[in-house]
Amino acid sequence: MNTLRRLAPALASLALASTALTGCLEHPVKTVQYNSVVACDEVVDVTPRREVDILFVIDNSGSMGEEQAILSANFERFVDKLDIAGANYRLAVTTTDVGNSIYCNDSTPEDGAFVLSTCHDRAEHFYNEPLDIDRFVEACEQHCPAEFAGAGTTPSQIAESEELVARPWIEHFGNGVTNLADMTPSQAFQCFGPQGIDGCGYNESPLQAMYRALERSQDPNDPAYGFVREDALLAVVFITDENDCSVAEHAIDIFHPNGDRAFWEDKSLGGPTSAVCWNAGVAADCFETGNCVSQDYAADGTPTEDPSEAVLTSLSQYTEALRLLKGKDEQDDIFVSLIAGVPEDYPASPIPYSPASTPEDQLNFGVGFGCESAAGGTAVPPVRMKEFAASFVVGDATNIFSICADDYSPALNNLADDLIAKIVPACHPACIADVNPEVEGLQANCKIKEDVGGAKTDVPHCERDGNEWAPPETGACFYEKTGDQLDEMCAANGQNLELEILRAEGEVAPSGSRIEANCEASSDATLECPGLISTCT
Repeated sequence: MNTLRRLAPALASLALASTALTGCLEHPVKTVQYNSVVACDEVVDVTPRREVDILFVIDNSGSMGEEQAILSANFERFVDKLDIAGANYRLAVTTTDVGNSIYCNDSTPEDGAFVLSTCHDRAEHFYNEPLDIDRFVEACEQHCPAEFAGAGTTPSQIAESEELVARPWIEHFGNGVTNLADMTPSQAFQCFGPQGIDGCGYNESPLQAMYRALERSQDPNDPAYGFVREDALLAVVFITDENDCSVAEHAIDIFHPNGDRAFWEDKSLGGPTSAVCWNAGVAADCFETGNCVSQDYAADGTPTEDPSEAVLTSLSQYTEALRLLKGKDEQDDIFVSLIAGVPEDYPASPIPYSPASTPEDQLNFGVGFGCESAAGGTAVPPVRMKEFAASFVVGDATNIFSICADDYSPALNNLADDLIAKIVPACHPACIADVNPEVEGLQANCKIKEDVGGAKTDVPHCERDGNEWAPPETGACFYEKTGDQLDEMCAANGQNLELEILRAEGEVAPSGSRIEANCEASSDATLECPGLISTCT
């Protein structure tokens, strides 16, 4: 049975639907997602939205040592941008290896399991015996100091459980607090991120690996349980130099010598090559048209419109499953970034679709390379992955980047910018009254409460320490931002008050906490907030 069919009912039952935005929450610049049905009443939920869950699916086949090193080298700037934006983020890593029962019996496929151990603790995975290459120094040692060997995460809670457990992901809770001991998130990723080069090279399966990882995050018996948070943004980053080859469970025999060899590049050989993956997932007239698109095929090699017959799991099932995970058909909360075999200046330069330049490469891959790196690395055009990523593109910008580049920061920066643009500040939706016009600037009258599981406590106003607001010795406090201090989103929406929560040093928001504000509203919003889209009356 197809695993996608098993997960769909479970995903649907999660009912993680976000609150619909109506009335004063209808903003033209950016969707504000308050997590309370009370939006334009006396009390409003102004919890800022800062949660981001990011899954990295990294190809660990024999050709990926150089690429993993580049990812590690570029990662610090990505994390820095999230930190500056105040994001509360989780970072998890899995590989593209979901196994191949015919040709990869000696490998140890992750099958979507999160990997959280340093590359020093997995040094043997950086040697590929069939290719006789070792990438430990390049992909691991140059970026992860040996002193971090044995490092892991510290116990933490998730919303679904109060139990303190060491989770298999990196987490930044906010306020400088992480689940790491003696290392920063960027250092942790540079150690945990490199996955080695001994994964199954017959059928790299980034889409199935993503699916299995997210399926695991919904299983209470799996260590990954709870990774995907209900109100968080979800991003999936793929790094691979192959086309997706997510073989359906019923179709593994497309690799078997005793099968009909419908997708083999050379049916006279004793075994298949990676060309099976190209031929089983791309339209046959690809080179004639110069525009390669995905195609579902039945086991006999004929095109099919029935996803249940497809030898590679249909792309529509992956896009549907990812959207179901967030509990709605919209894709506003889902981000996909693909680093794969496209030209370095893609999309300015189109992907070259043509037969390989040598008979050996044609036999091995079924297609010419989509790009070649300065160091001699090559990558196959990612037809299936390209179409999947296009289903989650944000605006007019591309979310597909070249794995042949010597710098992945454009890809990571693009993703960080897209995520940051969706981090919502605590703008008050109403026009707030100036209760003391004689004092310069808006003087608001607000009472703030923090709700944790129905238990509400008062949040006091912060005290100043010189020109700065000082965090409390314990717990939380709040202060107001008005005028030029407003976040540009609040200002663009015509709102005149933003609330900021400070917490004691080393403290983070309790799991599931919400911030409620009861502020005196203006009696003349037309005069005091002329740009407000609608008022709360």
